[in-house]
Amino acid sequence: MCGRHTKTELQELYGIKGKSRLLTWLRTLGYENQVKEVVMKRTQMPRLKKPKEAANQQSLEEALEDARLQAAMYAKMIEIAEREYKIKIRKNSNTK
Repeated sequence: MCGRHTKTELQELYGIKGKSRLLTWLRTLGYENQVKEVVMKRTQMPRLKKPKEAANQQSLEEALEDARLQAAMYAKMIEIAEREYKIKIRKNSNTK
């Protein structure tokens, strides 16, 4: 065992049913001491992202970047309108 994946990740990855089947296999194959170490280190290991989650995160990051660019564009348009047409569009933040 190399400790790259948690027991749950391996079960999902290989479609292993049952909560103790993987643990039983590891004990049968002589990995009992290593299993205890892996279980103890489990909380320290980073969780691997599934390809679908990674793609979803990438699309969310792209949407966030688009929203930031759009907000910057609107801010610039308001700045130009206030300067060129001498009209107050933004509300003063210190008023009650």
